[in-house]
Amino acid sequence: MPPRLRDRRVWFSLLLGLLGLIYLFSMSQSGLAEFPHLMAGLTVLIPLTLFGVVLRSPGPPSAH
Repeated sequence: MPPRLRDRRVWFSLLLGLLGLIYLFSMSQSGLAEFPHLMAGLTVLIPLTLFGVVLRSPGPPSAH
């Protein structure tokens, strides 16, 4: 298994992204959010999930 997949922070960020996606999907099914709201939510959700997967540390390396 690659080292990135063994990192708990990667799985945690993917889990949070999945929960956000489920939340957006449930809002669209219930009629609380329409297309512009869903696109705005995805515009925030996708980059945050990708940053959580790509970045290994939340702070700069000199802070450790």
